[in-house]
Amino acid sequence: AWDQGDAITAERWLTDAVACAGPENVDSDVLAAALSLLGILTGTQGRAREAVEAAIWSLRLKPADPYVEQQAWTALAVGEALLGGGVAGLQRLSERLPQTPEAVPVSDMYLLVIRGTLGYYAGRTTSTIADLRGAVRLARDGPATMQLPRAHVHLAQALLNSGDWGEALVHARIPL
Repeated sequence: AWDQGDAITAERWLTDAVACAGPENVDSDVLAAALSLLGILTGTQGRAREAVEAAIWSLRLKPADPYVEQQAWTALAVGEALLGGGVAGLQRLSERLPQTPEAVPVSDMYLLVIRGTLGYYAGRTTSTIADLRGAVRLARDGPATMQLPRAHVHLAQALLNSGDWGEALVHARIPL
């Protein structure tokens, strides 16, 4: 339902899945996945506290699927950013990612794009450019991600803000 753009149905099903989780019949990986997606959904709707709560619960379950874990971190960081601004989201994400984009493994490219995006909204042009350039570089060796167009768009905006109009134009055209 979420992938089809039906947030109302997706939320109902995810909420039902979470409500059905009891101590004896819970598959922690399934519950973690439902919670991480619920965190993304509520964060997208601007319901920051719910996003943070769902993400924390998901992470406490220590999901085995790296995508679920990254989705939960995304929901947590975005929720914190909605509550306290981009810097708050960046501080939360610093618990998960290395400081320098060069130290981020290919498997965490998705989170590097999220950090670059939050950096853009926090007004941190230099670190945004470094993170998003790093994500674009990692994309060459990593799996396809839906976040790559976002990386190019925000990189173009940050480069424009820094005065590098030529490279900004290149990145602005790539997602088209």
